[in-house]
Amino acid sequence: MLGTSIKRLREKRGLSQSELADVLSVTAQAVSKWESDQTNPDIEALPRLASYFGVAIDDLFDYDKDLEYQRIDTILFQNDSISFEAFIKYADFLKADIDKDPKDHRALSTLADLYHFMACRINDKASDLAYRALLLCPDDQRDLNTLNNANNGHIEDFNISCHSKLIDMLYSLSDGNKETRRKLIENLISDHRLDEAMTLLDKVDHKAYYKLWIKESEEGYGAVKESYVNFESDDWYEVFGIANRLAKNHEYEKAIEKYLKAHKLTPKPRYTDMLASCAYISLLMDDKRRAKEFFKEELKLLKDEWHMTKGQLVQEL
Repeated sequence: MLGTSIKRLREKRGLSQSELADVLSVTAQAVSKWESDQTNPDIEALPRLASYFGVAIDDLFDYDKDLEYQRIDTILFQNDSISFEAFIKYADFLKADIDKDPKDHRALSTLADLYHFMACRINDKASDLAYRALLLCPDDQRDLNTLNNANNGHIEDFNISCHSKLIDMLYSLSDGNKETRRKLIENLISDHRLDEAMTLLDKVDHKAYYKLWIKESEEGYGAVKESYVNFESDDWYEVFGIANRLAKNHEYEKAIEKYLKAHKLTPKPRYTDMLASCAYISLLMDDKRRAKEFFKEELKLLKDEWHMTKGQLVQEL
């Protein structure tokens, strides 16, 4: 709505209605009526409004909160790249909603996604630049660290590689929340805090899978290999987890079998992770023809189940 757009731009500048009225040589009452959509600015006032706020006239009419959220979600969903200027614009829009209502979940959640999305794009750029620098000076420790960290590589330092901060936050959120407890138990196992993970087993779904993962962490892969291979379940998440454990232990053919089963069990619309894992396993096995077929299946899934035919992910595939 035009009135909402004018109000947002005025508040962003930190102006009162009277101050904006003085700039435009109109009354404060006129500005108030614009912002409440009782009346619209005269046609002569529109260029002055647009010029003062540094936007196009069309942008004054184009603003709608739900539409703006849809634009942001589309960028995040399609994994598109955005300019820093666009990032700042969308972040300011979401911050304004949070300033009005600090408990606005939609704004908080979307802003968190937006920051993470931009962080990933910046990490991609850091990775590319560090790699190019290493081509010139292969032993530069700073560039190696940047390349490793930008790609979530192995970090030897315990204080950095452990998930203690995340685990503490998840503990504070876990009461009565199965999904949060699931993420908590997975990070505890990852950090080898197995006694703590065991105490949570009765409070989470997928117990059979987690029990095997904990046993593997305690006794080694040999103790659970047969159980992994023979694992049967109609729970897609459990089968997906078993496939991941098999893949991490180089049981590639068995892993692909489980990934494909999990893919079939998953309700639509499905994510591409299982097909992507099959494709990368095929590349590790030097089977490029098979990998190509899995990548094609990913593209088909994105088109058929998500109606996605463009964006960075589609381009990469």
